[in-house]
Amino acid sequence: MAGVYGLERSAWRGRVADLSRRLAVVHLLGVPLRRLSLGERAKLELIATVLHRPEVLFLDEPTLGLDAASRREVRAFLREEALNLNLAMGVGPGPCR
Repeated sequence: MAGVYGLERSAWRGRVADLSRRLAVVHLLGVPLRRLSLGERAKLELIATVLHRPEVLFLDEPTLGLDAASRREVRAFLREEALNLNLAMGVGPGPCR
């Protein structure tokens, strides 16, 4: 997958490690998708979405179905990614303040 986005394999692994640590899902790497909860799956999908450091990102209800703690965690993560990467982000229609 690293080659698809022009990333070196070591950079890709480092980025996965960093993102999974920040979203507290390191223990889920390698777990079959069917065994993950909705919240766990959403966090891993976010990692896949921002892994290649996109310039623009559109998200449709990124916190839908998440519990309150996970919603806060995902919102903080998205704000941090937007600031760190100078990322233009569109989120809607659900709340992601």
